[in-house]
Amino acid sequence: HWEWIAGHGNPERHFAESAVRDARSAADLVGYLNYIHPNRVQIVGAREIAYLNAPSPEVVERRISRIVTVEPPVLIVADAQVPPPKLLQLCDRAEIPLFTTGEPAGHVID
Repeated sequence: HWEWIAGHGNPERHFAESAVRDARSAADLVGYLNYIHPNRVQIVGAREIAYLNAPSPEVVERRISRIVTVEPPVLIVADAQVPPPKLLQLCDRAEIPLFTTGEPAGHVID
């Protein structure tokens, strides 16, 4: 029950070879958004969406730009959350696949 909603321009996007080589397990390739991990799948749950939906457009843009700048291989918005429009826009521009799912964020990480 996943939906690919942004970042369709680069369906063959890969992890950096060094990230895969240095990973001790699949968990080393996944990270919650509370700490942005370059070269890892970024999981965005309810708390992270609340953080990204800042009261001012400038803060929203800055927070989302920080995520997109590290160019994660994929972003997953879990917990049936709705990604901010700016996240969709920047993922499309950077060709970062963005998926949504109703699954709990912890389940997605597992």
